[in-house]
Amino acid sequence: MCNQKGTFCLQLILTVCLCGAGAAPLNVLAQDFSDYDNFEDGSIQDEYGIELFPCQGPASAASLNEEGDIEMNAGFWALWCTRGFNDELIPADDEWSVRMLITSKAANAWGLGTLAYDNVTLCNNGRTLSIGYNSCTSQNELIPVPYETKGEPLYLQMDKFDGIVNGSLWKPGDAESLVQGSYPVAAHKTRPAFGVSNGTATFHDMWVASQPIPISFAEGDFNANGLLDAADLDMLVDNLGTDRKGFDLTGDGHVDLLDHQFWVKDVKNTWYGDANLDGEFNSGDLVDIFKAGEYEDAIQGNSTWSEGDWNADGDFSSGDLVTAFKDAGYEQGPRGALVAVPEPAGPSLLGVIGFALYSASRIRTRI
Repeated sequence: MCNQKGTFCLQLILTVCLCGAGAAPLNVLAQDFSDYDNFEDGSIQDEYGIELFPCQGPASAASLNEEGDIEMNAGFWALWCTRGFNDELIPADDEWSVRMLITSKAANAWGLGTLAYDNVTLCNNGRTLSIGYNSCTSQNELIPVPYETKGEPLYLQMDKFDGIVNGSLWKPGDAESLVQGSYPVAAHKTRPAFGVSNGTATFHDMWVASQPIPISFAEGDFNANGLLDAADLDMLVDNLGTDRKGFDLTGDGHVDLLDHQFWVKDVKNTWYGDANLDGEFNSGDLVDIFKAGEYEDAIQGNSTWSEGDWNADGDFSSGDLVTAFKDAGYEQGPRGALVAVPEPAGPSLLGVIGFALYSASRIRTRI
């Protein structure tokens, strides 16, 4: 990602990168996303698995902002951050897929690559997607980007498999914005890296996987696995109280309970209480959450949506049951199928909760 003036720096960084020791194979499946990182803990790993912050470049070149995003501020040469996996070095000859959510401020070139010459880069003031042997050069696949890329979050992805580099760029939730291309992989075999030169960019979130990460345009699909599942809702809860743009579904500049409500009711079109997210809130959901055994336990912040945390406070308590039954969807079928929603009858409601509590108690006793 260096320009002509920065060629020496990139070659130097490549030399440093290639001398790392080997490590355990990368074996995560793309749909697992166990390597998702939003950098809030500042743990950017270098090619030796050592925490590297700031990255390859001047001491003032990278910093964490209040939201935990990485602010990259580079001069005329490349600034690179390499990425480990589960605190280990990714073997140099492994195949991998890497995705980042990035906002470009004034960068002439930023992208993903191998810390060598195989890169997927946004260049030419953000109007060209360059895929190939070196960044922004004529021998690469150069694809026009027909929209403004500065100032808004964009997904950039590189898939390195079967001797081919595939590159993708798109706006979150906008299928028509997808720009893609491919190029044969050169001989260089190094680790996934991200970087910027000739400007600034903000790196929000990163994924690394051993299979191509599926591209999804579904709103609220935060882990980008093509599904609107409990993992997405749990990620949203983890980001409540921040200003992270990728999770701000209502567009009001904040990630709060309104975004949580929007995901449940508008994105997923379901009820509070639908623990398994099958579109209905019924006795099966109650049995499932009480089976999890976290109702009114002494552990703070240990519950997820599928374990009964429906009011997004991190715990399963009577407050979650109140939230669910106030939504009035119990045994009413799918939300969209209703014309009017009757309030559930008190005795019936108490009976269902009592039955679920009794069932959970018997399960715990047997265990």
